[in-house]
Amino acid sequence: MSHLLEHSFLFTTEERNLIYRANSDVNTRPASFVTRVFYPLWIRISRHLLSDLVAPNAITLAGLLSSMQAYQLINTYYHFGDQQHGSHAVLGDVKSSLQAFGLRGAGQAPLAAEKTVVGEMASAYKAGEGAAAKAAKAAKAMSAVATASGQVLRPPATDYVDFFHTDRTVQTATVLAILLLVISITCGSLDGVHAKRCRSATSLGDIFSRICSSMARVFMALTLLEVFHIEDVCTKWYFLLTLQLIELNTVLGRINASNLKKDRVKNVAYIATYCFRESELSFLMVLLLIARWFYPTACRNILGVILAKAQVGYNTLVVATFVNIAILKMKKLYKGIFLLCLAARVMPLFYLLPLSQYGLLSVIGDAMIVGLLSIEVYVSHLAQRRIHAAVFFLCLGSLLNDVLSVAGTIMYLIAMLVDLSYSLNVPLFTPVRNVFIDGVFDLCHAGHKLLMANALKFGNRLIVGVCGDEECASYKRPPIMTTEERINEVRLCRYVSEVIPNSPVTGITMEMIQYYNIHLVVCGEEYNTPTDTYYAVPRHMGILRTVPRTPGISTSVLISRIRAASEDSVEAKDRKSDTSKVKGGA
Repeated sequence: MSHLLEHSFLFTTEERNLIYRANSDVNTRPASFVTRVFYPLWIRISRHLLSDLVAPNAITLAGLLSSMQAYQLINTYYHFGDQQHGSHAVLGDVKSSLQAFGLRGAGQAPLAAEKTVVGEMASAYKAGEGAAAKAAKAAKAMSAVATASGQVLRPPATDYVDFFHTDRTVQTATVLAILLLVISITCGSLDGVHAKRCRSATSLGDIFSRICSSMARVFMALTLLEVFHIEDVCTKWYFLLTLQLIELNTVLGRINASNLKKDRVKNVAYIATYCFRESELSFLMVLLLIARWFYPTACRNILGVILAKAQVGYNTLVVATFVNIAILKMKKLYKGIFLLCLAARVMPLFYLLPLSQYGLLSVIGDAMIVGLLSIEVYVSHLAQRRIHAAVFFLCLGSLLNDVLSVAGTIMYLIAMLVDLSYSLNVPLFTPVRNVFIDGVFDLCHAGHKLLMANALKFGNRLIVGVCGDEECASYKRPPIMTTEERINEVRLCRYVSEVIPNSPVTGITMEMIQYYNIHLVVCGEEYNTPTDTYYAVPRHMGILRTVPRTPGISTSVLISRIRAASEDSVEAKDRKSDTSKVKGGA
């Protein structure tokens, strides 16, 4: 298994360690506006309603499931009694796509503005029309394409009905959906607060939170569009891609800002990239959804203004994304690959390719691919590597296949999480509890391994500090094995998750406890005395635990046995040699 981990398809051992040890020097996810405003509420919920045994990632996952359930409610019951809407349309879209092995647009009705020049000319030839008629058909088709590519997005023609004049089923579904979206936003802010309070925050948890936020944003936006009667696939595509590009620009902007030299300029760049993050956008979407029911006319006017400027804003955002990529500190070849991946997804191909007849599954697939790019950029930055080749093939290979977009993205993200969780021994849905032990571990024997096994019972990750040669010599005696040999011996033990080389002989310090996020320190019972100075810091903090010493075995005993065995062997050889000499002389 260790051989497989060393040759993983996704990460090398060094890249995994860089991800796990990633500090907050480049924090691309600062505390959001919602978190800051409601922080007293979040911390109160974390302390009084959530146990320390609740994993932060479980809270994050609950938020994602809430947003998905909100969309399911609205999609199923919002058009109550309307046979042309509801979940049947989505299921039909998915079913027809699956029947054609995911081919984009298979079994779907084309968009109204997607009649191409080739299609119009072909129909003219089939009808046996003359040259003038053919030319007129072609000109009409070209005009339709031009109109489509420059069309202005508009709200639906029908007026909105307020909350009190709609069907009771719709009212119930709407209230439940709003509550679920509020729960989703709450979980998105509460997970980080709970992780910091319980000291369970990890880089893997941050990656998982990004994945869930990216997915939740898609379903939250679709819920809002359903409530506003936005049926046009083109509008949905622009709306979802805009939200995903905002997050991508936030990540790219903060990475570029970290490369600036002057702190003042760096802080200004951080503030500039802070605006319009996922928490703020989600909060605004929920407010807009609520306002839609009580101020339908005003919301319709606001939506009209937003949609009228949507394409201009989207194009500006695309340009900003390309600029952010261009100034990244990355090799030109890797930049070119990244730009190609992004260009393939942010272009409205349903205006360009006759095969690209988009449906809802197509929109979700494109949004998920752009979200995958945001996550991959962040992970690659932590691991100090290029964007993985699998992401490149996913971006291009899924252009005409909706199922590949969705399934490929999900499979890649799951593989990434499983790889990091298993190789780093960081649980996803169990709170991390780091246990620390230290020692010389010279001639590592069963007593040492029993110490590790007993210590691990107090948590789920074991961090072992191995003392250096020079400090060991001044503390007790020079070790038989070198520091490197002892580190390798300890690292190969199945109980150990992480090894700290050259751990101080004088005992663990407060700085080490904070840096390595150590929850408990374990030592032998012989050190559990008030006069002991080696473990004074964890004892004062109340995080010191003791385990019994293994009787009858220690490094000193082993050395004594080796010496005794060696001396006995020499004496036996000497006696045998003397005996043979006597016999030979007789």
